[in-house]
Amino acid sequence: MQLGGITQDAVLQTLAEHDRMGREAFLAAYGFRPAVKYTVVHQGREYDSKAIAGVAHKYVTGRALRPSQFSGGLGHAVAWLERVGFTVVPAHRAFPVRVGALRSGRSTSGVAKHRPLLLLWAFGQAVAGGSRLRPWSCTRDALAPLLEQFGEVEDGVDGPVIRFGRCRVMGCGR
Repeated sequence: MQLGGITQDAVLQTLAEHDRMGREAFLAAYGFRPAVKYTVVHQGREYDSKAIAGVAHKYVTGRALRPSQFSGGLGHAVAWLERVGFTVVPAHRAFPVRVGALRSGRSTSGVAKHRPLLLLWAFGQAVAGGSRLRPWSCTRDALAPLLEQFGEVEDGVDGPVIRFGRCRVMGCGR
């Protein structure tokens, strides 16, 4: 099997298969994970580039590549897809995937969402040019509506903010 020997038609067939199956089922069926660095764009939709490039081999050789057989980077999947006329871009999902992977704390009613909420709020403040150093009362007041709508409020609004304050800033993603 020649690595990278895919065609535009093979990629189009793979994209159609992906659309029929749905993203999660497609990735699971072939053992791929969601793209973190690159996506291939077709008709305004983004697809996991490594998975698409690997499965496209099936339509040329009869067998899809396994994820361990090649890289999803510039030397393999990206180059192959671009060679047959597709646009590959940095994955816009990289940030949401990482935020979604944050380990949240536990509360008596389930998962406490204070880490992702506070992280997103902090990014919003940075983008808006807000002050890096704010009193906890300002943080609490700003987060109250978010925590009431999406977070756990059984401990009161201060609960998640205090828990966040106790965690080491660099360790919140662990």
